[in-house]
Amino acid sequence: MITSNRYTSAACNRTPESLDWGEDGLIYFAACHAIAVFDSNFQESSKIVRTLYGHTARVNTVKKIRNVPPAEQTVDLVSGSDDGTCVLWDSREGVKYTLKGHSKGVTQVEAIYHQRDGLLVATGSADSSVKLWRREGDLFECFQTIDLRTGYCFALKFCTLPRSGGVMLACATDNDLVTLYVSSGEQFVVAEKLAGHSDWVRGLDCVTEGDDLLLASSSQDSFIRLWRVSPRDQVRAQRSFEEFSADEDIVLEERVFSVELEGTSFHYALSLESVLQGHEGWVYGIHFNKQDAQLRLLSSSIDKTLTIWSPSPDSGIWYENVRVGEVGGSSLGFYGGKFSPDGKSIIGHGFQGSLHLWHQDPANSTLWTPGTIIGGHFSAVRDLAWDPQGGHFLVTLSADQTTRIHAEWSKARTWHEIARPQVHGYDMQCLALLSRYRLASGAEEKIVRVFQAPGNFVENFQQLCGVAREADGDGEEILKTTPQGASVPSLGLSNKPVFNVDAEPEPDKKHVKDMYPEHYFVPTTMDAPPTEET
Repeated sequence: MITSNRYTSAACNRTPESLDWGEDGLIYFAACHAIAVFDSNFQESSKIVRTLYGHTARVNTVKKIRNVPPAEQTVDLVSGSDDGTCVLWDSREGVKYTLKGHSKGVTQVEAIYHQRDGLLVATGSADSSVKLWRREGDLFECFQTIDLRTGYCFALKFCTLPRSGGVMLACATDNDLVTLYVSSGEQFVVAEKLAGHSDWVRGLDCVTEGDDLLLASSSQDSFIRLWRVSPRDQVRAQRSFEEFSADEDIVLEERVFSVELEGTSFHYALSLESVLQGHEGWVYGIHFNKQDAQLRLLSSSIDKTLTIWSPSPDSGIWYENVRVGEVGGSSLGFYGGKFSPDGKSIIGHGFQGSLHLWHQDPANSTLWTPGTIIGGHFSAVRDLAWDPQGGHFLVTLSADQTTRIHAEWSKARTWHEIARPQVHGYDMQCLALLSRYRLASGAEEKIVRVFQAPGNFVENFQQLCGVAREADGDGEEILKTTPQGASVPSLGLSNKPVFNVDAEPEPDKKHVKDMYPEHYFVPTTMDAPPTEET
């Protein structure tokens, strides 16, 4: 008997920096103890094409290594886990190296290929240390440990300095500073500390712009700061106020640091380029993208929005160009977001493990539309049941307090989540399908609830899954007799039926919970699987 994997459903882990979009066009994200590899353009749909196993506890962070030399194609992915290890992967074959040395979970990883030092890896851990690793023969060895005392590492980013080609490591810990380390001989030493944020820095990214390096930092103070690192031929001495003449221009303050490489000194000026304000909550992630000489920055925030920033071609002032995200609801915001390699798509991952994909409209660069996405439970799956009439769909139930229906989209022959019939207030425990369109579920509240599919679900199920209406006896009966949909009360666990009638219903008696708005049902005809936004 030959078996094959037709469908993998998984949510992204609830940690920052747990998703990355590789140069190969594939998306890599942490899913419980594994790494899921997701193709957002699989047969004009989306699908998890494989999963990578090598950790024994929750995966906290996943990063694709950029600019991998052709001779080093065997290592192109790095991850860190609560099992205290960092794993270097061949994303096509599996584990290549496992780095062990931390006494607690690895929360941050970063890697860079350097023309002189080869592959450098940095790992940050809950044991209050940052370790630096390099390859020695066929093994990776830790060549430096940075003791954070009682600190906690929130972000790491390797950058290549212009002109010298030296490596700089930006590190953010549980203070409001970004510490810059530069390589000096066999060790990394502190070059500068960037002050300006008023809360923990959660995201770092860098990009080369001409002869300069731009470093971006995002913080829980809701601000994003852009720092410019520019090479200098010599160190300019600091002058007092009295030494300036009246006709000199006022310029921004620059701090200068030097890097010693192979007996040559290189000097760099560090200045604040811009401060971006627009988010109303913590900014967890930032990501630069540069296509056709156009520089853009994507920021993801707990305020439920992803924002694209870009500089004005005339003034160079950075401004908000595009904002997407969720409106309303009870879910929290985004833990991270990434550009696609061509910059025409963006993806974000949310607090509850959901994935959100948007594509740029070819005719209107400021219009972004949601794309077909995959999804899954973000906690343990407790029970499941197949459609009793032909197995056209699968119902799953989880400790994440939701019941979900998965089915194959007939157009692309890919499986997706097509409905979420129950969002509970207790962890779900058991499930049974009484018929094709009726299910019973039980949770920790010790009450069994029975749900009947509404007419609008039946219509969309038949449309998406290619089920002929005349062959669906139960569906025909439901379309004639059952409610068209259901509204979800803000206070309560039972959905209210909505009928398609012309007469106005008599008003109910007033109740104290009437002050809370309900999510009213609006009929929807779907030609593609629903997204998190719909």
